[in-house]
Amino acid sequence: MKRVKDIVSNLANDEERGSALLVTLMVIVGLSLLGLGLVATSETETSISVNQRNANQMQAIAETGAKAVIEWFQDPNWARNTVAIMPANTNAVKTNRTVGGVGYYKSAGGLLFDLPYRPAPVDRFFGTQDTPDVFINYTNAATEMGNLNTKLFGSDVASNGHITEIKVYAPPIVGGTLTDDGTGKKFWVGGSRYGVATIMVTAQKTENKNSSNLASSRTVRVIVGEFPLPVPAGPLQTASSSGITFGGSSDVHWGLEFSAEDITDTKNPETFPWANAYELAHFEHGYDANFPVIAGSAFDDQNYLNELVGRAFADPWFGTRATVANNTVPAGTSNNYQYYKNESSRLYSAFAQQSINNYPNKKKVIFPSIRYEFYKKIALQARGTKGVFYFKYDTALNNGNFIKSGTAISQPVAYWVNATSGGANLGGGFYFFDTNDNSTNPQNANGTTNTAVLTPTLAWNSSDFGNPFKMSGFVYFNARSFETTGAGSSAVTTAYNMPGEPFRDLGAPEVNYPGDMKFKRDGLGGLIPDGAGDAVFTCLDLNLNKRCDVVTIPAVVLYNDTGVAVPPATTRTPNPGQFLVKVWNDTGNCTVPPANYNGTNGGLNDCSEPHEPFLNLQYPTVVGGVTAGWQTGLGTQRSKTASACTGLMGDLQCTTNSYDIDGALVNLDAILDGILFNEGNYSTQGNAVYYGALLYHGVVSGTGNPAIYFNERLLRGEGKPKGLPRVVIYSEESDENQ
Repeated sequence: MKRVKDIVSNLANDEERGSALLVTLMVIVGLSLLGLGLVATSETETSISVNQRNANQMQAIAETGAKAVIEWFQDPNWARNTVAIMPANTNAVKTNRTVGGVGYYKSAGGLLFDLPYRPAPVDRFFGTQDTPDVFINYTNAATEMGNLNTKLFGSDVASNGHITEIKVYAPPIVGGTLTDDGTGKKFWVGGSRYGVATIMVTAQKTENKNSSNLASSRTVRVIVGEFPLPVPAGPLQTASSSGITFGGSSDVHWGLEFSAEDITDTKNPETFPWANAYELAHFEHGYDANFPVIAGSAFDDQNYLNELVGRAFADPWFGTRATVANNTVPAGTSNNYQYYKNESSRLYSAFAQQSINNYPNKKKVIFPSIRYEFYKKIALQARGTKGVFYFKYDTALNNGNFIKSGTAISQPVAYWVNATSGGANLGGGFYFFDTNDNSTNPQNANGTTNTAVLTPTLAWNSSDFGNPFKMSGFVYFNARSFETTGAGSSAVTTAYNMPGEPFRDLGAPEVNYPGDMKFKRDGLGGLIPDGAGDAVFTCLDLNLNKRCDVVTIPAVVLYNDTGVAVPPATTRTPNPGQFLVKVWNDTGNCTVPPANYNGTNGGLNDCSEPHEPFLNLQYPTVVGGVTAGWQTGLGTQRSKTASACTGLMGDLQCTTNSYDIDGALVNLDAILDGILFNEGNYSTQGNAVYYGALLYHGVVSGTGNPAIYFNERLLRGEGKPKGLPRVVIYSEESDENQ
């Protein structure tokens, strides 16, 4: 019996031992599975981390590539010829925009992405992401893509990741029509453009340098637009309800002075006369018989050219425009230009009550739109872009100092804006100085200024200037007032262009060349003008030498200095060697000057190539007045570029008997090369010299005699001050493709 019990007991113990083993095995299996799960999770986390790292790297590389392309817009000559990271302008990297007959972007011979960006269709972008205007990759620009990636990311681009594709196409367009050219390519037609271009850059990375398997790809799109430089109408403008009052000696030059209210000026306006508020004197009468004199007309009843040639003008470009009734300038002792306005004082360049547009006597005075919030946003958003600087007021010290973004150094404004080695030496650019709390917009909705948030008055004397000293670019102040009492010897002497020659935008009559050499005419027998009203001087280059060849003939000039508005009975030869233009005529006897025409080697029957009437000016070698009229041969040539003044008629290096869009170079000791704006006032103390334009929302007054010289090229969109970026980023976005 006991034996049976022992056997049963042993069997029970064996069963318990078997269960423990089974449980143990199950636990071991569970732990193993858990361990494997943890290992898998760890590997997944590592893969996610690697993928995220790759994505971030490609994002950074694509952004860097987009910034590099932006630099192509800023300085295409550097990008192409200095560092060779931008491809040449060939059709291999461009798409033929067949819609609307636009053709390829940029004409042959130019640089990709170079100015201008408007208005000619060939200089604009019309493409889309699928059919970009410019498309760059390793297939069509292997050398430049290799150079770009190597310079930015080193030689091991396979492991580091690299830029694989660049597309440049139209910016956002509102109201346009996306049009198919019939082959599946689509381009924008019409609409309003919000920017210059869209830049799309793709960066990719493979699993390793020996693999073609893609590890990550990111794309960045950046929309760029032209830097929104305000366009001044003249050397000095104010939007203040108190206008302009010069208590000292006004010394404004080379352009029109504008006031939103009254003007009291001390400058004697010995300038080129205006026929009305819109137009210069109609000197086409006497210049070209194709423009008939209209009997009894207020502006077309005399031979006006004869009243101008041979005369000296202290400043033919100066004039004043006031919104309200008062525009006070000194009265002249006599009026030698009675054909223009029968007045006892020389007010032929001063116009008042210019508050509306009503041709011919009312042309509204407009102050450029300069908005605090807009320009502050640009200054903040474009930080890091070369030439853009934001300064916040040092509220802790509250002593007029500012702190440059990205630094902790507090310095006076005169130090920061000095673009030379005498100051911060930041170079030219956009300088934005904020209000006293760095947040409040001083511009009220009613057009007035909240002076309480303006920073202290900037009153500079010679001790505030570094040596040397020059502001360069667009300087934006939010100060109560700005004034200088003299720059001493700190100003940098620089050669600047005087304004170009006046012309009448009436169009150049088209010619049947090389047919019967006569003018082309419409169905009513009228001349067919080319380029009328386009704001660009037009000349028909018949001999294809890329110059406007002007033939001159000796002049005997009628004149009238009696003040009586009747045809003059007296003649004069203004100066020995005074000449007039021999214009193209309709007799069929005119021949075209030779392509190498130098003013003396033409034929007996040579006539000037058909062109719009212009008034030739004989420029001085130093700052001063000019004499109107032509000379024999090349005339008195003055350099208008840094290059030596040598060349034929119309050479871009020299002033000539032909039309000069830019005047001669003269030296100025200017403390500004660009545009200066202040939300507050301008006190005209001292005798500092400025080149460019001064714009104020506040009042202009004082007792000094600052000399302000206008940069006429600002009106043409060509005089952007040195250092300003050509384009800035309007927006940026990215997407992860893998």
